[in-house]
Amino acid sequence: MRTRSALLALFVLLVGVPVAAAAYLGIVGLAQERSALVERERDAIEERAAEIRDLLVRRLQELYRAEVAGHRTGFTSDRFRIDAERNVHMEGPGEPPEDVIEFARSAIALALLTEPHERIYFHGDLAVRRDRGGLLGFRVSPEFVNRAFLDPSSPQSVVPRLDARIEKVSLVPRDAGLRAAGPRGLPAMFPLDPPPGTAADPSLLPPVYVLLFETHPAEALERDLAAADEQLGWTLGVMGLVVLLGSLFVWRAVQAESRLAARKAEFVSTVSHELRTPLTSIRMYADMLKEGWVKDEASARDYFALIAAESERLARLVNNVLDFSRIERGRKTFEMRTGDPAPVVREAAETLRPYLKEKGLRLEIEVPESLPAATFDRDALVQVLVNLIDNASRHGKDEVRVEAAARDGSVVLRVLDRGPGVPAAERERIFDPFARGANAAGGGSGLGLALVRHYAAAHGGRVEVSDREGGGAVFTLVLPAAGA
Repeated sequence: MRTRSALLALFVLLVGVPVAAAAYLGIVGLAQERSALVERERDAIEERAAEIRDLLVRRLQELYRAEVAGHRTGFTSDRFRIDAERNVHMEGPGEPPEDVIEFARSAIALALLTEPHERIYFHGDLAVRRDRGGLLGFRVSPEFVNRAFLDPSSPQSVVPRLDARIEKVSLVPRDAGLRAAGPRGLPAMFPLDPPPGTAADPSLLPPVYVLLFETHPAEALERDLAAADEQLGWTLGVMGLVVLLGSLFVWRAVQAESRLAARKAEFVSTVSHELRTPLTSIRMYADMLKEGWVKDEASARDYFALIAAESERLARLVNNVLDFSRIERGRKTFEMRTGDPAPVVREAAETLRPYLKEKGLRLEIEVPESLPAATFDRDALVQVLVNLIDNASRHGKDEVRVEAAARDGSVVLRVLDRGPGVPAAERERIFDPFARGANAAGGGSGLGLALVRHYAAAHGGRVEVSDREGGGAVFTLVLPAAGA
C-alpha cells in the first residue's frame, strides 16, 4: 500500500502537476494570442480608417472654402441667406424648404445673427455661418460625398484602393442603425473628427454623420486563429496522451506491485509451511530415536533415512531462498568450469532417489556414460536438476524420468513426469518468481523454476516446457557444448 501511494504521489508530482500547469499556461497563452491577433487586426483597421477619414476631412475643407467664396462645387444645394429680420432669401428659383424656414425662425438663428465673430453651425444637413449681411447657409450633400470621395471608382476618391480589411466606406447618419459585420466584432464606425491642427477649419460635416467602414471577414485573422486553436489542440492532445500513458504506466505498476505483494505474502506463508513440515518430521523421528521407542535396527535405519531426506528437502528450500535473494541483490556468482556434465546429472538424480521413494515415485535415469564437454557451475547445475526433479515429484505420479543426450552441438537434459502437464498459456508465467501454475499441487515456494531459468541463462542456455506423450510435462534444459 505504501509503494502504491508513493507511485501515485510520484506520478502526480512528475506528470500530473507539470501537465496541468502546461495545459493552463497553454490555454492562457492561446487566449492572449487570440486577443493579440484580434487587437492587431483592430489596430490595422483603425489605422486605415483614420487615414481615410483625415484625407476626406481635408478634401471637404477645401470644398468648404470654395463654397463660402461663392464657387459652386456640386457639394451643396439649397443655398440661402437670412437677413437681420430672419427673412430667408434663396439663391435660385424655388421656395425655401421647411427646415430652412424653421431654422430661420429659431432662437439658434437669432443667436448666430448677434454673434460678433464668425463661426460655423450645423443644423441637421444645414451648414450656417455668419456673414456681414446676415447668415449664409447651404445644405450639405452626403450623397455627393459618397459619390465623389468615397466611391473607389471616382477619380476624386480618397479610397482609391480597398484593401483586404475594408470592403466599403460610406457617410451615414449616426442614428441610421447601420453596423458593419466586422471580423470578430471589430469596430467599424468612426466619427469624423478633424485631424490634429485642423480643428479651427470646419469640415462641413454635421456631427450626426459618421464614416461607416464595412470590413471583410478577415480571412487571414481567421486562419491565424484557427492555426492557434489547432496548435493548442495538438498540445493538449499530446499532454492528454502523456497523462493517459502515465496513468496506464502507474496503473500497471500498481497492479504489478499488488500482484508481487500478493505473491510475496503467499510465498511467506508457503515457505513457512514448507519449513515447518520437514522440521516437524525431523523433530518427531529424532525424538522417537532419542526416547528409544524404536527397538529394531531396520526401523531405526528407516527413520534415519527419513531424517536425512527431510534435511535435504529443508536444505533445498533454504538454498533456493538464499540464491533468489542473492540474484535480487545482484550478488550471485558462478564458478564456471569445463567438463563432462554426465556424472553430475547422475549424482544429482541419485541424491533424490530416497526422497522420491518416500513419496511413492519411481526414479528412472537414462544418462550416457559421457556427454560432450560443457562449461558450467557444478553447484548451479545440481540445483537446477534438483529443482526440476522436486517440481516433477510435486505434480507427477508413478515415476520421474531423467534423461541426458547430445544434440546439435548442445547438451540436452530432460526431466519428465506423469502429472497434469502445463497449459500452453502458462508456460512462460510459471518461470516468474512466486508464480504457480493453475494445475500446481499444494506446496512449493514458487522460486524453483525461476532459479532454473536464471541459471540456464547464466550458462548461455535455456529452459523449456512441453507436453509429454501419454500425459505429463517435459522440462528441457539446453546447455551449449564447449567450443560449439
